[in-house]
Amino acid sequence: MREHDLAGDWTLRGWRENDWRRSWSFVRTGHDRPDVGPVPMRVPGSVRGALLAAGLLPDPTVGTASREHEWLEHRHWTISRPLPDGLAGTDEPVVVRFDSLDFGGLVLVDDTEVARFGNAALPVALDVTDAVRAGGRTLTVVLDRRPDDLGQVTWTSRVREFKARYSYGWDWMPRLVSTQVAGPVTLRVGEPRIRRLQVGGDLADGTGLLLARADADEPVRLTLTGPGGRPLAPGQRLRVEPDWTWHRLEVGDVPRWRPGAGGTVTVTATVGDHTLTRRVGFRRVGWRPCAGAGPDAMPWVCEVDGDPVLLAGVNWVPIRADYADVTEADYRHRMEQYRRIGINAFRVWGGAMLEQPLFYDLCDEYGFLVWQELPLCSSGLDNTPPHDEEFTTQVSRIASDWAIRLSHHPSLVLWGGGNELSQPEDGTEVPCGLDHPALAAAADAVADADPFRRFVPASPSGPSCWFEPDHAGAGRHHDVHGPWEFHGGWDDWVAYWAADDALLRSEIGFPGCSGWDLLSRCGLTGPVDTPARRADLARRWAHTSAWWLTDFEAWDGTGGLEAYVARSQADQARHLAHAVAAIRDRFPATGGFFVWLGHDAFPCAVSLALLDYDGRPKPVAEALREVLTAAPDRATLAVSA
Repeated sequence: MREHDLAGDWTLRGWRENDWRRSWSFVRTGHDRPDVGPVPMRVPGSVRGALLAAGLLPDPTVGTASREHEWLEHRHWTISRPLPDGLAGTDEPVVVRFDSLDFGGLVLVDDTEVARFGNAALPVALDVTDAVRAGGRTLTVVLDRRPDDLGQVTWTSRVREFKARYSYGWDWMPRLVSTQVAGPVTLRVGEPRIRRLQVGGDLADGTGLLLARADADEPVRLTLTGPGGRPLAPGQRLRVEPDWTWHRLEVGDVPRWRPGAGGTVTVTATVGDHTLTRRVGFRRVGWRPCAGAGPDAMPWVCEVDGDPVLLAGVNWVPIRADYADVTEADYRHRMEQYRRIGINAFRVWGGAMLEQPLFYDLCDEYGFLVWQELPLCSSGLDNTPPHDEEFTTQVSRIASDWAIRLSHHPSLVLWGGGNELSQPEDGTEVPCGLDHPALAAAADAVADADPFRRFVPASPSGPSCWFEPDHAGAGRHHDVHGPWEFHGGWDDWVAYWAADDALLRSEIGFPGCSGWDLLSRCGLTGPVDTPARRADLARRWAHTSAWWLTDFEAWDGTGGLEAYVARSQADQARHLAHAVAAIRDRFPATGGFFVWLGHDAFPCAVSLALLDYDGRPKPVAEALREVLTAAPDRATLAVSA
């Protein structure tokens, strides 16, 4: 078997609807006249990134210029490259695999259609054997379809397409609909000797356990390599039967994976000349009830190797609207900032897609804990996913695929069904549970594909969606969301947190401006000396921050805009630091918190992020660092300065 990496230089063309079809249909003209391009495009990568690099689009981060990008949604895009040499004479099967195609279209080899696709959450694997044997030389991805009505305010019950929703516009993102080829792209010649492989690490009484299952031609031989290339479990014949059932293999003394420190081992699986490698970490994750919690409450104190860990987390959203363009440097810069602040966990939010493979590798390396949600999200007008058989089957397929792909990562500790999924009950909204068919199917799929990790149906998981001070002490506040802003005085804020009895705060936040230099660079400053001028600036700020302008719109302009920005940042820092300190001091009566949100993916005038668009810490990040790194028992909290 031979494998070719198809990442690299491709060619992008943009077309008026269906014009690209003229070259291979009965209206063939012999002319290649796209509306846009051709221009080079890096794959993995995005259409927008290629057009920006070619100078064909304005910078979307200045003012309201992102509106000048919305025409991209109304073109068909073809992305092409030559196939590797020597395929025409092969007598072996040829398969091309895309980890994610965003969103809908077809794949051609020359003029021959070989596959259609329409789900960015699942990989596309297609057999191109006949096409290349017939002399096909060019591989083309056609992106000719995108769903609509996926933005923040819609009906979850009508959202059936799996594509990153945030890019249609959210309270931290204008409308910059993603069009991209994400993740690895490979071409395989020949049948693999190992068709599927899952491995993972566990500990029992200090002894390393390798968890493994394989679908292969014959038994799979496994070897373990530790830091510096040191062989582990020397002399042991580690073999797994090719029956796709789980095996637990004792491997003795192994390096341990720790929150805040990482520590991985390389597993090499071999059948004949076919080799696969995975990195695993040896640790045991458990969950125990919060101190004083009622018997019906989910356990929210995370334990790693028996040690309780305060979940000091952020909600992770893609670093950029076009997540296929994010670089290793982008990931590392933000993760290093989070580690410095004292953050130890990420909740990968359900309004996006699976992150790039590099993200999970780096979480393993840095020692972050990961809560991964499936791509289901609230919408406001209603928040209950479809429940028919077709949709349920799709969710089950995604859950199984994602669980198999991610199961070897020691950083992954929890699966979630989605974000803020709820249903009406007795005049209020209550979180969806496993009585919802799609979430029940997802739970079953994860239990089969990754039986060593916990699954929760939604965040928040309730029984109440939000903390209600009048119901404090009644056992209603297990996993809750909010608050994200507060309209009372400081004493009211202090009283709110004094009454807190939530077992987990999987979203908390407080708004604050981006820094003055970023606002100036992005055309988000201006005179504010009259109500009309403040209203004009508010309209520009509303392009990204309409939900968070209550304070700005009530401001009378006193002191000038730069002073207002500084006060806004100080208010965010003061309020959120108090909230985090209150949660920290309740541990282990609470499992922890996840700030909404970790970083800005667009230059927002006002947002709830700790890190700005450039990945720089806002004052709130420094305030949290002081709270978290001053904790009396650093080992228990498992955070790093």
